[in-house]
This record gives sequence, C-alpha cells and structure tokens, in this order.
Amino acid sequence: MEKQFWITLFADSSDETLAQITTAFVGKSINIGQLRAQSSLLPTLMQYDIEVSVKPEALKDLKKMLNNASTVHKLLTYEAKDRNAPKIKDKIKDTLKTVARRKQSYLNMRVGA
Repeated sequence: MEKQFWITLFADSSDETLAQITTAFVGKSINIGQLRAQSSLLPTLMQYDIEVSVKPEALKDLKKMLNNASTVHKLLTYEAKDRNAPKIKDKIKDTLKTVARRKQSYLNMRVGA
C-alpha cells in the first residue's frame, strides 16, 4: 500500500544534482508530488524537499539511489503526517548544520592546500 512521504536532501547546488535526482525518480518510476529547492547555510549547498507517494519498499530503493548520487550529501525521509512535527524540524536543522560544517571544512582544506 502506498503512503505519502517527504524526502529532505542536502546536495550541491548544480545542474548535475537535479539531473541525478530526476534520474533516480524516473529510474524507479516514481512521480514527484511536490519539489521545493531552497538555498541553505552555504551558497553551494541546497535543500530539496520532495513529496512522493510510494510503497515503503520502493522508498528504500529510492533512498539507496539518491545516497549514491555524487552530489547528495545527506537525506532524511519521514511520513507526510510528521512533516510539521517539532522532532522532524529539529532533525532537519541538525542535519543541515552537520552537512554545512563538513562541506565548509572540506572547502577550507581545498583552499589551504
């Protein structure tokens, strides 16, 4: 039975990212209900919020594909009914901070090299 889920992923801000996301969904024949992209703490890091209706097993496979995308740093999935729960919002904020710190550290290392 299909359920509504949200996927929040943090990825590089590039055309390649959208191509990789689209390829993952097309490859699994999953339609995107909604997609929202917004800038984050770093100008090179985007947050994508994607709504889908899928079976939990299909979501598991989709997560694997998205995690293997070279421009995706981290993703979270949660049921649509939990979207506005404080626990989910806090988890998204914490994940964003962690990814931003890692990415900034990496950029600093490259500049210093």
